[in-house]
Amino acid sequence: MRIAYLGNFSVPYCTEVHVAASLEALGHQVTRIQEGQVRTAVVPRMSERHDCFLWTQTYSLAERGGTRSERHRMLEQIRKTMPTVGFHLDRWWGLGREHQIQEEPFFRVDYLFTADGGHQDEWERAGVNHLWSPPAVYHAEAVDVDPDPRLDVDVVFVGAWREYGHKEWWPYRQELITRLEGRYGDRFTCWPRAGEPAVRGLDLNRLYASAKVVVGDSCLAGAAHCYFSDRVPETLGRGGFLIHPQVKGLGVIHPELPTYPLGDWNALFDLIDWYIANPAQREELRRRLASDVRANHTYMNRMQYVIGVIGGADAARYLCAH
Repeated sequence: MRIAYLGNFSVPYCTEVHVAASLEALGHQVTRIQEGQVRTAVVPRMSERHDCFLWTQTYSLAERGGTRSERHRMLEQIRKTMPTVGFHLDRWWGLGREHQIQEEPFFRVDYLFTADGGHQDEWERAGVNHLWSPPAVYHAEAVDVDPDPRLDVDVVFVGAWREYGHKEWWPYRQELITRLEGRYGDRFTCWPRAGEPAVRGLDLNRLYASAKVVVGDSCLAGAAHCYFSDRVPETLGRGGFLIHPQVKGLGVIHPELPTYPLGDWNALFDLIDWYIANPAQREELRRRLASDVRANHTYMNRMQYVIGVIGGADAARYLCAH
């Protein structure tokens, strides 16, 4: 299949880069169209002689490419000749940008796949043909690497924590860090460290291989249904041992993933302490989780699902269990 893909390909760790590479690994041809650099009016012409139009919108980049009206016309032109597909890891329902669902042409594609599987009724009432696509990991980075003794630590948190953009409405992360620091002292560390860039690529795998336990977090974990951070499959697929707050629907990644009730610090500490004290059981579970994620939760798996749906396959593979 020849796929025209409008998205952000400016840095190698963008989701669009991983999705495009996954499609190519499956044998498809992908034409990358950089959102924000290519004028919206030109996109239909660039999409000619393709079989499918795929779009991952970054709102700020979309605005640079053209007006909302121009984006609507762009999509209308493309829909006349091929199926249009949206793919995104973000959430809109219940957030300040919810109004975009009615306003933005991105939500008028023929098929919209997002990581928010907990608002299917709302999607349907909004007239959006939405399908849940849980987050995944890039297959080329879902591998084991050797640990680095310099990174050896009992407990680690990886992700935004100092300059966390959502701390006004998700203060849980700061409290989580404070609690872990108070409990484990120098046995705990956060990455990236102050003044250092984010850890990416196989360096991230090496960090996960060196830490005994990774403690995760997802925005809105206590109230979210079938919406969680892509760091769940990223951590497991890269070989980390993850403990995460409970989220309804998280079991789609793996039912054995160790979880605790949000805010139940004693339950969290009990899990951490038990797995640190029982390395054989921890390693056995880590390997099992990694193997399953690598087999079933890569972007190659997600793109096989997308292509199958476009081709008329059963669309009910990923269902949110409330």
